[in-house]
Amino acid sequence: MDLGSLLNQDTSSLSLQSLRDLVKEPESAVKLDKLTNATFTYPSTVQETYEFFNVHIQLLLSIQYTDEAYGSQYTKTVVIESLRTCINGILQHYGLSWLIQFPHHLSNTTWQLLRASTDTTILIYLYGLVLASNPKNNEWASGVVQFIKTQTPVLVCHVWMSCWAIDDDNDGNAKLSFLKELEVVNESDIITQFLRVLDSAQANLLSTQVDQQFASGLWRPAYSEDELLLGHAAFLALAQSLPRNDYPKIASIAQEIQVQRRMKSINFKNPLYTGISEKMLPSDTVVKMEWLRDGIAEWTTLYRKTFANEFNMYLADLVQRYYPNDRKTMLDVILAYWTIRDPCNEHRSIIIDAILTLLKEKAPYNRRSAPYYAFTQLYSAPTNDFTRQLSASAKTGADIDTSQFTNNVAIALKKGCFLTLQKLTPHTEVTKGWITDCLQEAMPEIVEWYSESIATMLTRSGDPLIGKRLCQILKSQRIASLGSYVVPTLLQALDTKSLVWLRTNSNDFGDIVQQYFSEKAPLTRQLLLTNLLREKPKGYMDQLLAMLRETRSTDRAWFLNHFLSALLNVAGDGTESVASQIFRQVLKTRADFIWCFGAAPLDNSNFKGLDISKGHEILAIKQIGLVSMFHEMVRLGDVTKTARLVQMWYTLWTGENSSFTVPVSWIMQCTGLYDEAPAVVKQMIERLIRIGIRQGINKHQEGDAIVPGFSQSSTSFVTSIVDLMVLADVPELDTVTDVFLRLYQEESPDGAMDDEIVWSVVEILVQIVEELKLEMETTRPDKKQQRQKSKGKVFKQGKKKRKNQRQLSKFQKKAGRMAADITNGGDPMDIDQEQSSKIKAILQLVQRILTFLLNLGSYHQGIELQAKVRLRNRLAEWLLLYEPLGTLKGLLQQESDLLDDLQSTTDVYIQNLTRCNRLDLVEKAQRLLDYKHT
Repeated sequence: MDLGSLLNQDTSSLSLQSLRDLVKEPESAVKLDKLTNATFTYPSTVQETYEFFNVHIQLLLSIQYTDEAYGSQYTKTVVIESLRTCINGILQHYGLSWLIQFPHHLSNTTWQLLRASTDTTILIYLYGLVLASNPKNNEWASGVVQFIKTQTPVLVCHVWMSCWAIDDDNDGNAKLSFLKELEVVNESDIITQFLRVLDSAQANLLSTQVDQQFASGLWRPAYSEDELLLGHAAFLALAQSLPRNDYPKIASIAQEIQVQRRMKSINFKNPLYTGISEKMLPSDTVVKMEWLRDGIAEWTTLYRKTFANEFNMYLADLVQRYYPNDRKTMLDVILAYWTIRDPCNEHRSIIIDAILTLLKEKAPYNRRSAPYYAFTQLYSAPTNDFTRQLSASAKTGADIDTSQFTNNVAIALKKGCFLTLQKLTPHTEVTKGWITDCLQEAMPEIVEWYSESIATMLTRSGDPLIGKRLCQILKSQRIASLGSYVVPTLLQALDTKSLVWLRTNSNDFGDIVQQYFSEKAPLTRQLLLTNLLREKPKGYMDQLLAMLRETRSTDRAWFLNHFLSALLNVAGDGTESVASQIFRQVLKTRADFIWCFGAAPLDNSNFKGLDISKGHEILAIKQIGLVSMFHEMVRLGDVTKTARLVQMWYTLWTGENSSFTVPVSWIMQCTGLYDEAPAVVKQMIERLIRIGIRQGINKHQEGDAIVPGFSQSSTSFVTSIVDLMVLADVPELDTVTDVFLRLYQEESPDGAMDDEIVWSVVEILVQIVEELKLEMETTRPDKKQQRQKSKGKVFKQGKKKRKNQRQLSKFQKKAGRMAADITNGGDPMDIDQEQSSKIKAILQLVQRILTFLLNLGSYHQGIELQAKVRLRNRLAEWLLLYEPLGTLKGLLQQESDLLDDLQSTTDVYIQNLTRCNRLDLVEKAQRLLDYKHT
């Protein structure tokens, strides 16, 4: 520092409050500036001086010696000078007796600061002042032993040697004062460390760290190595002579040292290695259980006679002394049971630590060696084995106390097995094989608990090494077979990040999860999914769903059987939740809806490849996943929840201007299941149908209605619902038809779309008949040619001729492709089977359209819907209906059931013409029917 800084320093007197304020000051430079050449305003009472000095020490300890403005050496000089000035001032007021009293009044915080400080200058300075004070009596000893609170092993050792040296000329109270203060130290390791300094006679360490710091203040020469050894012996002798209950910590450590000395003797025999432990492992299970019982009883008796650490030392010595070993004895079984059962709740860690030392220093794991095999055997269903074995022994009349193997013991064994695995897990570099073997034999509950613990560790730490350990566990076939235990715990323990990591790095994880959800027992899985939907974030559920869809891309049974119920239950709670977000997602996102609820893909149906399927949608209503949702809504049994779900659904599918926000085909799928739906869903379906009808009416009024004879490029609602009623496998067709007609009548009393509806029906009929005719001609071309020659038919000119020419050309091209396939090695039998499948599929559609026509055309006495009457009459009067029906009559000669349905259909429409007094049309319709047939 320069001269100006020295001259301008603040030399005002520091009071107790000033010191407190400085302690709170964050800058060391400010503190040093205040302390340099400072004077003190001391309190008026001796009691207050202790607080004053205590705060002053805290202030000095808070100063950083690395302050750039001053430097470490100058800082230390200022600190010591301030300390010396403060002490001298106090001693002038209260005398030297104050020195041996102030240690009693230092706060715990101050002792902690002294212990934590890397620079021991202040600590040694204070200790030296008390140590050098006189007289050396009990009061002096009481002040010196306070420095044990620093929990510094070297200083504690010096304090003991000082008390021991003083007591050589006194009554021994100094040493007792030392023991009393040492007993209350929080850290027992300090006692062990201080004794280690004595036992190893580290005289140089004491001299360097303590005595040499006193400079000219030494009250006696530094302690020699011999003196330290004598001090060690004196401490042990005194500790053993004292009541153990008064000094439990010190007595225990002293006893431990004595045991260690005995164990080093060549004549030492571990007291746990009893006569039973030496016996070879018997083949008789009953005898084995008897010996195990007796061996555990002997160990329990020894535990009660010894102090805790002594028994622990015997356990560790037992493992180190007798293992590893290829000789199988009862010691292996007793040790394994004692470790896993851990009856005293304190020995498992000790034994495992000792075994880990074996694995690292002596020999690697071998499942057939002792003691490892005995551990593995305890994992294999001990509950059943123990109960069965003890029952068998009871039948022999042996005196066995089976009460010790109750269900409570079985539960404790399971828990012990799990806790043992936990102890082994951090050391997989040497325990990997051991853990694997245990899990291979373990009971389901143990596997469940262990899997959960590893997953929890992965979630909390994100450590890839833990993740790899979990991946290794999941590779086991044993784990895969316990999916009903493992999967729920894993899914609940993982978070989004760890789930993504496992999904990316472990195919086995995906396999075990999808296997779990492919099984039955829906209740347990629904409960699991309910918890996940309530507790996990959206990202987690998206990952889970994506994983299941990825592994079960063609099978949505798991979703409909397990996930759907839980989703509806939680989403219907009325709160914004993960479940409600997923509910909206699967009902609005195209890919999700089609996968979760949509009809089966046409590629997998009987109608694949049919020409009619290219212009019309043939829905497999009975395979639509929506029916499962309808059934689950009924199972909810909660009208309020169902109403909430339906309102969410309706809002998703409709816009502000009464328009659809989803494809019309989704509306049709829902409509086709009208009869399966609960009441509140039926109401929604009717509202959707009304929207579609209104859209059709608006188009009609705008001049966009269908013109008979011309096909539309875009599919209207009317066309879609006609496809549904005519082509789909609607479970209750008459119900769906009646609902549509009722709503159509209410929305359009004048029948604005009658022509469009009728034309759509006739167009479908014409396409079906033409395609059936073409397929049948393709399967028997020779007969067709012969029949044409024999009849000598001549194609008429005009439109009809051109039409037949196109059909003949199409047939010839198709026959040519068949011939080419056969030439190129194709099997004619496969081609015939394909043709046969197509014909069967078309006949299915014939049956469906005939059912619709018959339902619409049937006359019922009484009140009928005007819409139905109009459509029936309009259809009956449309002569285009009868030409394909006549053609169909000729094609169905080999199909008696369909032929009967066709006859019934034509009869109801001819009768309708007669009933309407349209006899002119009856004759024309009959000629068309007969002509096409002939």
